Formats: sequence, structure tokens, C-alpha cells
Amino acid sequence: MSKKFHINLKIFSNTIYEKNSLLIRPLKAKDVKRDYIKSIQDYTINKFLFLKRKKISRKSIENYVLENDNSSNNILFGIFFKKRHIGNTRLTVKKNEAILGIAIFDRRSQGQGFGSKALKIISDFAIKKLNIRTVKGGIDTKNFASIKTFKKAGFLIKPNINIYNKSSRKYCLAIMKK
Repeated sequence: MSKKFHINLKIFSNTIYEKNSLLIRPLKAKDVKRDYIKSIQDYTINKFLFLKRKKISRKSIENYVLENDNSSNNILFGIFFKKRHIGNTRLTVKKNEAILGIAIFDRRSQGQGFGSKALKIISDFAIKKLNIRTVKGGIDTKNFASIKTFKKAGFLIKPNINIYNKSSRKYCLAIMKK
């Protein structure tokens, strides 16, 4: 029987990156503010997110943040610029592999390089601090901005792979190895 992987959240400080007004740290329920909720409710922002909830409300977002905070294999990071919450990235760890997803939901911050910077920082964190060998990301093939972001962060893109069995949508697989 395989042993369940557990992330020891005490091995890193609450903030994993802080420089030039950019802050990356684990997200907490207190971070769920009005602008964050409105952004996530916007279809143009959430259409590529893997949302299982039909109705996106303050309560459902807070529950999602708490589920990740209490998880033994997920870390939901908030990305903050000049103290403004501009996006999230989620790291899911299974054995020697991590799956990374990202959303820059603040429209003013999109296309500014925050996504690729966050992917680099969190991939580096996973490889160096959690001893992960491979970091992967599943990207909808129509999400050109995300594909560009993962490429800019140093990921190799393998197109047209259906990595989610229950979905008929086509995905790319972004891979970064140790």
C-alpha cells in the first residue's frame, strides 16, 4: 500500500516570495474580498478554470480556500501586487510530481508578466523545497494566454493531450523537470 504524500507546510515561511511589490503566499479565507469574488464570477475570467461549483459565491470561494488550506497535498497561493490580490496559483503534490494551475484574475494585471513570474517562483519552490521531480500544468488548448505564460516560465508544451478523462475538451500538458 502506498503511503499518502503530505506537504509539511511548516518547512517554509508564510511568504515564499516578496520583492518589487510582488508577494506570493498561501491564501487564507480573510483574503476573499469583493474584487476577488467579482473577478472570479466573470465568465471571461473563469471560463478556463476547473470550477466544480455552478454558483460562484463568497461562501463557495471561502470554502475552496479553506479546503486547500486544510489539505495535505494542495497549497493555494495568492499573488499580490502593491498589496492588491491579482491572482492565485494552486500546487497539488502527488509523490514526486506536482500539478500547477494559475489564474491572474485582475484584468489590469493580465499580460504584465505576473503569471510567468509566479509559475517560475512556485515551480522552483516545489523542486527545491518539496523535492519534486516534475511540475506539470494542464491547459485548455484554446487558452492561448496560459500556454504563452507557461512557455515563458520555462515549461515544455505538449499539445493536444486529453489529460482529464471525464472531459472531451483538449488540453496541452506543460512540463518542467528537475
